[in-house]
Amino acid sequence: MNKELLCRFFEGTATLEEEQQVRQWVEESEDNRALFMRERKIYDALLLVSSQSSLENKKEVGTSLWMVSTAVAVFLLLLVSGLYWMRIRDERNFAAQYHTLQVPAGQRMKLILADNTNVWLNANTVFRYPSTFSKKDRTVYLEGEAYFEVSKNKEKPF
Repeated sequence: MNKELLCRFFEGTATLEEEQQVRQWVEESEDNRALFMRERKIYDALLLVSSQSSLENKKEVGTSLWMVSTAVAVFLLLLVSGLYWMRIRDERNFAAQYHTLQVPAGQRMKLILADNTNVWLNANTVFRYPSTFSKKDRTVYLEGEAYFEVSKNKEKPF
């Protein structure tokens, strides 16, 4: 008997004619019946092994998907935390980078800021300004008298 035909018979994909042929062959002799039973056991064993390996593969896929998802989540958390930390650090450094000018009595001083604003400082004036302005505004501190020619920038008010 052809093993391919027996395999189709076991799978249930054989035609009616082929099924009848297999049944007739099995009933012809005791040797045929023994061979049929041996082939059936082999088929069942292979089926059992393949179904167990497919279950293991599914478990492995589920586990690896969970691990990848966890790794991506941890990476994103670290990335966002790092960016936040860098921003906070930059803002602190920015706040610490102020220059202070003190104009002595009887003198005047002209200054051009980073945004091209002209500042004329009178005597006995203290002026604090950043080396670079922030993204939101342009803030300076003044004690005394000064004249400003402010460069226009609607996005960053002075």
